[in-house]
Amino acid sequence: MKSLLRVATLFVLGAVALGGRAETAQELLARVAERYTSARRYHFQSVEVIQLLGEGMESVRLETEVTIAADEPNRRYLIDVRNPFDALHIVSDGQTMTLYNPMENIYRRESIPPGEELPEDHPLSIVANWMSLYRGLAESVDSAKLLEIETVQVGEEKVRAQKVEVIFKPDRVPPQLGDPRPKTFWVDPQATRVVQIAYPQTLALNEGATVEAMNTTRFRRIQIGEELPAELFTFQPPEGAIEEKLLTGEEAPDFTLPNLEGKAVQLKQLRGKVVLLDFWATWCGPCLEELPILQKLHEEFAEKGLVVLGVNNEELPTVQAFYQEHGLTFQTVSDPQNTVFRRYVVRNIPTVLVINREGVVVAHYIGAQTEETLRSALAKAGLE
Repeated sequence: MKSLLRVATLFVLGAVALGGRAETAQELLARVAERYTSARRYHFQSVEVIQLLGEGMESVRLETEVTIAADEPNRRYLIDVRNPFDALHIVSDGQTMTLYNPMENIYRRESIPPGEELPEDHPLSIVANWMSLYRGLAESVDSAKLLEIETVQVGEEKVRAQKVEVIFKPDRVPPQLGDPRPKTFWVDPQATRVVQIAYPQTLALNEGATVEAMNTTRFRRIQIGEELPAELFTFQPPEGAIEEKLLTGEEAPDFTLPNLEGKAVQLKQLRGKVVLLDFWATWCGPCLEELPILQKLHEEFAEKGLVVLGVNNEELPTVQAFYQEHGLTFQTVSDPQNTVFRRYVVRNIPTVLVINREGVVVAHYIGAQTEETLRSALAKAGLE
C-alpha cells in the first residue's frame, strides 16, 4: 500500500502541464532551470555541511552558512559566507561595492565598473557563478533519475520534495560540485525550486593525502522573483571596523629599502618608469600563483620601461633561496620591519599596485589577479 501511495504522489506532483503524464527527471530539472534563469531578483540562505567519511571521522564536520541575494536590474548584490575558520561579506548598493572581512573587522569600498556585465574575476561575479549551477540544469545534465519523495525542512516550512539523481556531462560539471560522480537534488515540484543538494567529494590534505567527504547543502530561505528591500544591500560598518582605502589616483608613498643583494632601492628614483609593486610572501598560495605572471610581464616589458618590484617581509635567506629555486629575476626589496607594509596599509597579500611614470597609482588590487587584469592596468599606465 505504501509503495502504491508513493507512486500516486509522484504522479500527482509530476503531472504539470504535460497532458496528465508524469514529467521525467530531466523535464523537472529543465523547469527549475527556466525559473532560475528568468529570475532577476532572489534571496537564498543555506547551510553547507561537509562530513568526513571513514573510520573515526564521524565527528569531523564543517558547517558553512551562505547567503546569496541579488536585485540584478539595479546591480545590487549580497554575498555572505561564514564558518568557524573564515568569513566573507560582499555587498553592492548598485554603485559601490563593499568588501568586509568579519574576522579582522576590516572593510573597503570600490566603485562598480560600468557596463551590464561584470568581469569574470570581479568579486560580485560570485553571484552569477553560484546561480549558474541552477540555471544550467537543462543543458549541463547528461542523465537524471527520479527517486523517492521525501519531506525536507526549509526554514520553518516542511516541503514534499522529489529526490533526483543527477549525472552531469563530463565537461559541464559545475565547479562547486567537484567531480563527475552522481549528485542528489531534492526539488520542490510545486514551487519549482531546489531545496537540498548532496554529493560526494574528495578533499585534499597535506602532502598529497586525500579524504572522502559528503557535502550537503540545506536551504533555510528561498525567495525567487520577489521584490527585495533596499536595506538588504546596504553596509553599516560594525563598531571599531577599520576602512582599508585604495590608493588609486593618489601619489604612491615613497620609500627606500634594500633589495636581495643589499642595494638600496628608492621608489621616487624610478620616476619615468612604470612600476608594478607587489607585496608577497613565500608561504602565500595566491602569491605563488601570481609570481609567474609577474615574471612573464617583467621579461616582456622591462625594455619598454616596466619595473616589477616585489616587497617581502620575511627573513632575507628565505627569500633569496626561494628566488634561486624558482628562477625569478625581477627585483624584490626586503621589509623585515614592515615599514612599507604599514605605509601602504597592507593587511592581505598579495597586494598589487601599478604606478605610472609620474608616480601616481593607476590600479590597486588586493588579492591575486589574472594576467589579463594586470595587462589592462599596465595599459592604463601607458604600457601595451
